[in-house]
Amino acid sequence: MSYISSSGGGGGGGSTGELILNVTLITFADNQYVVGLTDSFIGVNSSGGAIVIQLPDAPVEGRTFIIKDDSGNAATNNITITTVSGIDTIDGLTSFTMNTAFQSTQIIYAGSGAYYIY
Repeated sequence: MSYISSSGGGGGGGSTGELILNVTLITFADNQYVVGLTDSFIGVNSSGGAIVIQLPDAPVEGRTFIIKDDSGNAATNNITITTVSGIDTIDGLTSFTMNTAFQSTQIIYAGSGAYYIY
């Protein structure tokens, strides 16, 4: 388990905030990866072949996942994002394909079986 940490000043109130993301790194050996509820940032190395990332069905509303082609191979070996059941949608579709080198996407669950890319 790794973390990304970011701290910042609170502009006048003296408070500080910290954002900690659970980092998961996957490779082609995991060619189909089911995202865990504790995953936040998913770095994908598709240099060995295409990979399918399966988002959980109906997580808590507002749950956000960041998926990044960290090897720059998505143009050749696509990263396909879907859900475990294939019933929940991503921007109205059953899957989303990352096909640009070093592409990243942020996905939020909005409830009622709908994920949105932002």
